[in-house]
Amino acid sequence: MANFYEQNFKVLNEKFPYIANNINDINNFDEIEIKDTEEGKVLYYKGACLDNAYKPDAAAKKWVDTQNIDFSNNKNIIIFGFGSGYHIIECIKRNVNSKISVIISNYSLFKKALEIQDLTDAINKITNIISIDCNNFEKYFEGDSEFLIRPQEQIFCYDALNKIKTAYFSKKGFSALSPKIGILGPMQGGTLPMLVYVANALSNLNQKFRCLDMEPFNNGYNYMSKFVKDNYAKGVLDRNYLEMVSQIVVESIREKPIDILICLAQAPITPTALANLRKMGVVTVLWFVEDYLRFTYWKQMAPFYDFIFTIQTGECIDAIKKAGCQNVYYLPVACDEKIHVKQNLSKEDIKRWGSPISFFGAGYHNRQQFFASMCELPFKIWGTEWPTCKPFDRMVQEGGRRLTPQEYTKVFNATTININLHSSTECDGVDPSGDFVNPRTVELASSKAFQLVDKRKLLPDMFKEGEEIITFSNRDELLEKIDYYLTHEDDRQKVIEKSYKRAMKDHTYTSRIREMLSYIYSQKYEYLKNRFENSAWQKMIRRAKPYKELEQRVLVAYKRGEEATLDALVSDIVTGNGNLTETEQKLLFLHHIKSQIIRMSKDDVKKEMA
Repeated sequence: MANFYEQNFKVLNEKFPYIANNINDINNFDEIEIKDTEEGKVLYYKGACLDNAYKPDAAAKKWVDTQNIDFSNNKNIIIFGFGSGYHIIECIKRNVNSKISVIISNYSLFKKALEIQDLTDAINKITNIISIDCNNFEKYFEGDSEFLIRPQEQIFCYDALNKIKTAYFSKKGFSALSPKIGILGPMQGGTLPMLVYVANALSNLNQKFRCLDMEPFNNGYNYMSKFVKDNYAKGVLDRNYLEMVSQIVVESIREKPIDILICLAQAPITPTALANLRKMGVVTVLWFVEDYLRFTYWKQMAPFYDFIFTIQTGECIDAIKKAGCQNVYYLPVACDEKIHVKQNLSKEDIKRWGSPISFFGAGYHNRQQFFASMCELPFKIWGTEWPTCKPFDRMVQEGGRRLTPQEYTKVFNATTININLHSSTECDGVDPSGDFVNPRTVELASSKAFQLVDKRKLLPDMFKEGEEIITFSNRDELLEKIDYYLTHEDDRQKVIEKSYKRAMKDHTYTSRIREMLSYIYSQKYEYLKNRFENSAWQKMIRRAKPYKELEQRVLVAYKRGEEATLDALVSDIVTGNGNLTETEQKLLFLHHIKSQIIRMSKDDVKKEMA
């Protein structure tokens, strides 16, 4: 049996020494077989053929045909899966002016592939051979790129392939897609500020978005209790109110369509409303930034979301998938680099907001139990839901009112040591099984404030303990570290600088939303692309193409996030000064005629009603 390994390896070592070095010492070929076909030898892995069991060369030609790739168009073509190499050879033959890269899924398989046919020409003409364990696939997806997947190999490395697909569609989605994104905020609660944070992140990413601010509806919701006291009746009214608010959301989106709806935790939306939005083609997303064991409404809502992002891993993700949503991903909270910043404080600010030790947050059970014994310390507490009895009557500041993000970042910066104790309703202090990381952890880091935070299982994934963040496990350890860090400013500053750099590098809302959209684009790229191709805007853009000035005006209105209407095209004309072009005059004329028709129609209605 002819063996081509030596000649193939020589060329591989000259062009891709890193790959050659990695396969050189591999001797484990369990579950790999080489079998003959009428067109050449092929590889089998775990009993499955990686090419075609009868005519691999003909099958390779057919596969390349179905990809519809223009090899003369200066593209970056990335192929996942080397197999026996037949499809790679065929791509190389057809290539005129493109770069072809190959991702190998398994070093043992690739080494065996070098044995069965002459691949020297193919290896010489391949631009990159990439290992599946590469940490930066994005750099290979620059420019006009196409990603081709050999289905025979994807079943053996499903999770790894998903990461690569996410990297690819993230890159391609952000450059080629421009969906309209809605952000649905809550009516009340601690997640209220996230509406602004997510909006800022989408703005930083140059995405078109619309905020659906639901906080004003909270006044009516709370006001009902002044009229109705019976708990059962009030429960019925609460559900009816939620249904009404949800329907308002649906009708608002019907009037001003969006492609993706990001619902923040506790957003007022019902399963019926979500089902209706799906019928309208909207991709539904929930960012569930709460403890799934304490807040369990996800059980009823999961089937109605296309994507759910959660701040917990493991059993949480498994449970939500079991409840009916298959696209569930871990996405922890973050900081807003424009809001959670170091404050320049005046003497008055320091006097009002400052303290050697502070805590900001709601008065959950474990926090009340934990902090009651710290009343002898120079300790200020800020936030809502705290007792008014001793010792909290003198520890809680400004009547326990809710602070704005701009206010609590002043507390952060005016405080020497910020205590960050995660909430719990089951424990009297630190929750030994606590996993998720709260927003305050990252907001403090972003604000260049020093904190002592209770240990959390997921915290080491975000900050390096002992260097980027200092933790405690119980009250005694906390008091010991308070004593130390109050008198060691240099050590505090070292931690502050490192935690700030880590927050800016990895934990901003901009990076989180980029990751969220990457997952969405990886699953919905073709859907969102087709949705845009059939949208009113795309039709308008196509019709305007022969008329350069009109086309430019249409594109500008589209990028502004306007609706595809005549009003959008003239909105900046009517506010401008100077002479009008012929195109502008025609648009204004049409807008004037439309306005007259609308006015006449209203007059006719008034006459009929008179």
